[in-house]
Amino acid sequence: MFQIPNRYLMALKEYSIKFMGEERAVKHLETLERATHQMVTESDFRNFVQLLADVYESAYLKAYDDCKEQFVKHGINVQMGTELR
Repeated sequence: MFQIPNRYLMALKEYSIKFMGEERAVKHLETLERATHQMVTESDFRNFVQLLADVYESAYLKAYDDCKEQFVKHGINVQMGTELR
């Protein structure tokens, strides 16, 4: 049976490895493969990638805020080098 390459899956594999590292990303490849079969349009793919980016950014900012709060409790002023907000 001829199978068409899943270009969305290939891109998501690359993004996942970039964001999470290969060790973590390989744990989710099966899920990504199933999800990409539901992506019919380029817009579906872009929206899904934006969802992943938003989750990543939100987690980063939460961790930053939590750490900053702890530093402030100890009298240390912390500022982010690149403003994301």
